[in-house]
Amino acid sequence: MFNKKRLLIVAGPTGCGKSTFINSALGGKPSALTKKLLKNAFTRSDFKIEKLFLKRLKKLYDKEGRFQKFTRHYNNFILDVDTTGMKFKKNALIFPELFEEFDYISSIQIYTPYEIWLNRILERKIIRSFKYSMKVRRILHDSFSLKSQERRRAERLYYENYETWESYLKGNNIKNQFRLDAAEGIILEP
Repeated sequence: MFNKKRLLIVAGPTGCGKSTFINSALGGKPSALTKKLLKNAFTRSDFKIEKLFLKRLKKLYDKEGRFQKFTRHYNNFILDVDTTGMKFKKNALIFPELFEEFDYISSIQIYTPYEIWLNRILERKIIRSFKYSMKVRRILHDSFSLKSQERRRAERLYYENYETWESYLKGNNIKNQFRLDAAEGIILEP
């Protein structure tokens, strides 16, 4: 039972708080809610958790047998999935094959209210000239449009991103899904 491969997917749009959550989970002092979610995802909390990125996974899959060799040394994995990243669709092609490698998969989607997310993205844009995907650029463009119709479309597109990911997982029989409002410290129903 303890040798089974387990995967926790931490997903959400650029700037929603995925890295903050993962750093808390892998750091020395995770919150009570983070501990609860980790306990649900992993059989034993004392096992080492290996952090994965979609780009790295794609490279491992491109070379025959490298992924299996890599995962041989670990049982617990956290995968960071930016659902609005530039190469998300291309890299996500490996998901069906990836999901077969694990005995248990759960997903936490980091939820951030639209207005807070928008401010984070703008802050990043100003601070580091962040390169956005077309989806994020479209949302930003419409968010600051003088036309209220485009602003509403931007907000709708942002929230649809969450629903699309949850539907995708459900279509791949990943039933253990949570939507985490990290700002409020609560689990929302997907």
